[in-house]
Amino acid sequence: MNIINNILRNGIEYTNYETGSVEFIDFQICNDNWIEYRVINENLSKEGVIRLRERDRNVGKRDSCSILSYITFFTKPKMTKIEFADKDDFRKIRDIIIAFGWMTIDLS
Repeated sequence: MNIINNILRNGIEYTNYETGSVEFIDFQICNDNWIEYRVINENLSKEGVIRLRERDRNVGKRDSCSILSYITFFTKPKMTKIEFADKDDFRKIRDIIIAFGWMTIDLS
């Protein structure tokens, strides 16, 4: 399970459970990846992309109803999943992300 070390206005520093290394999830890059996905799938015009960038602040998706609540961030080359054994920890991180002006898509 990836472990959050610090959450900042622009992203999350965490320890990668597979490698043991400290890594950083940049919210702006996650949002850019999300916007890129939407542009490709929705075939948006240049004006549509500009409007989308102004209002869409999604950086990941979350599910509070799974056995372990989680947030999956739109990182590349693969998405980064952070699971929470404690629902209160999940809600706390979700609320901090929102307070910093970012959003996650609710799957629950």
